[in-house]
Amino acid sequence: MFAIHIEMILMVTGVLTASMLLQFFAPVTMVRRNFGVELKDDASIFLARHWGLLVFCFGVLLFMSAKNEAIRVPVMVAAGVEKIALIGFVLAGPMKKHPTTLFIAVADSVMVLLYAGYLLGL
Repeated sequence: MFAIHIEMILMVTGVLTASMLLQFFAPVTMVRRNFGVELKDDASIFLARHWGLLVFCFGVLLFMSAKNEAIRVPVMVAAGVEKIALIGFVLAGPMKKHPTTLFIAVADSVMVLLYAGYLLGL
C-alpha cells in the first residue's frame, strides 16, 4: 500500500521538512513562533540557523529520493532517526507545552509512521 504512494509521500514530506529553511533566514522569528523561545545571543542564533539548514537538507534529500530509488532507503532511515529524536526531545521536555512545537512533533510522527510502513513493506 505504501509503495504505491511513496513518491508522493516523499515529495510532500520533503517539502514540509524543507520548509525549515525559513529558520535559516529568520531564526529569531521562527524559533519564537515554532518553539516559543527568544534567541538572545549570537551562539543561539547560529545554532538555530544551522539546525534550520540541516533540516532543510533532509527535506531536499527526501524530495530527491522520491525519484531516486538508490538513495531512498538510507535517506528515509536518516530522516526518520532525526524525526524520532525531535519527537522524543519534544515529548520528554518542556517544549510539549508549546502548541506549534507539539504540532511539529505530531507531523513528524506521521511522517515516521509512513516511512516505517514503506520500509516494512506494508
